[in-house]
Amino acid sequence: CWNSAIPFATPYEPGSPSDRWQIAVPVSYMSMTCANGFAQKLAGEISDELDMPAPSLNAHVNIIEHAERRRKIKFIQGRARGIQVENDLDYPRSRPEHIRDERDPKRAIQAVVSNGLEGVIYGVDHAYRANLDPRHSLLENREEFKTHLRTVHLSGSKTDHGLISDDDHEFWDLADFISKNVERDVVFCLDLNPKEMGMMSSDAQIDYLEGLIGKLEKY
Repeated sequence: CWNSAIPFATPYEPGSPSDRWQIAVPVSYMSMTCANGFAQKLAGEISDELDMPAPSLNAHVNIIEHAERRRKIKFIQGRARGIQVENDLDYPRSRPEHIRDERDPKRAIQAVVSNGLEGVIYGVDHAYRANLDPRHSLLENREEFKTHLRTVHLSGSKTDHGLISDDDHEFWDLADFISKNVERDVVFCLDLNPKEMGMMSSDAQIDYLEGLIGKLEKY
C-alpha cells in the first residue's frame, strides 16, 4: 500500500494512478492472510487433518523479492511444503514497457534459485490480459523452465481470466503448443474469472469444469 500510494516511497510503483490504486487496496487486503499467519496455519491444519504432505503456497514475484530483502521467506512459508513463484505481478499495468519488464519469467526464476524455493508458476492468464503471446516467454525460457517450471495458470484468451470456450481457437492452439513444448510433470491450474463462473448455476459450473478438464486431458 505504501509503495503504491505514497509518491516519495522507495521504490514507488510505476504505472498510472489507476494501476497503483488497484494494488494499494485489494492487495493490501489479500496480503493479510499471509501477514497474520492464516494461510500458513491453514496449510499445516490441512496436512494434519488429512495426514498428507502440506500444500505449497503461491506468491507473485514482487512479494518474494520484497520478502527476500526483509528476510521473511521462512515466515511466509510457515508450515507449507514450499513456495511457488508466479512470474507476473498481482495487478495490471497500463504501459507496454512496464508490462513486459514486470512479467519477465527470469525474475521468478531468479527468485526461486536465490531462495531455494519450489519452482515457477507461468501465467498464461496474465499474458492474455496484457495482449501478449504466451508462446514467446515459454520458448525464450525453455531451458530454465525444464528445471524450474512447476505450474501453468490457464484461462481463455478472449477476456481477462475468461472462461475457455470451444471456439477459443487461440487457447486450443496454445494447448497443442504446450503439450509439445512443456515438460509432462508440469501441473495446470485453471485461473478463471469468478464473475463469469458466477453467471452459471452450481450444477452448470460442475458440468463446465468436468467437460473442460476432459478436453484438456487429451493434450
